[in-house]
Amino acid sequence: MANIGVDMDVVPETENRISAEFNGELDLLVRRYQSALLRYFSKRISNRADAEDLVQEVFIRIARQGNTTNIDHVEAYLFQTASNLLRDRARREATHHASQHISFEDSGYEGESPSEERVYEGREAIEQFLEVVAGMPPRRRMVFLMHRFMGLSYGAIALRLGISASVVEKHMSRALLQFHASLGPL
Repeated sequence: MANIGVDMDVVPETENRISAEFNGELDLLVRRYQSALLRYFSKRISNRADAEDLVQEVFIRIARQGNTTNIDHVEAYLFQTASNLLRDRARREATHHASQHISFEDSGYEGESPSEERVYEGREAIEQFLEVVAGMPPRRRMVFLMHRFMGLSYGAIALRLGISASVVEKHMSRALLQFHASLGPL
């Protein structure tokens, strides 16, 4: 088998033969179970391309093992791997909120630049925002920036500034009231 950093000319012939034998085994497994795995995935997910990708991933995982001699029940192993892939996929979609994503093609964006008016309005809004921030008392400004832009919790801000969490909460409340009075609701 090929190892990273190993010259294949130096690898003993028996390892090359084992690798060739495994490739033959893998080819047999693909021919025997590919359609069954595709049916398995197709029943559980609606996108055929994703189902085909998952079938391929099952065989990639088998190939990474290098042999199937230590697997007692290959068919059970293949379908357990398939089940694990589906579970991993569901977890990934849940944590990445994949169902809420919109593809670029479906977004309706046609490559148009924003109008000059829109650019002007955006710049004006940013300038107004920065003016409100600059007009805050220093401690309030620091609390607001630490919470909204650094993502710190009230407790973390309190520890860093040496004040109580309730004082942090009051500063945030007053900062938001100041924005609301100047710009409207955020």
